[in-house]
Amino acid sequence: VDENLREMESSMRCRLRSTNKSCKAETDIEDLKKQLEQSKIER
Repeated sequence: VDENLREMESSMRCRLRSTNKSCKAETDIEDLKKQLEQSKIER
């Protein structure tokens, strides 16, 4: 039973990590889009 709990915990941590990474990637993409718009305006 303990082993199953540990496995579930590990799986959840892994999912959280990948969710955080994709959230960070989305934020980075939004920032880059804003920078691109700014550079278009400045030209």
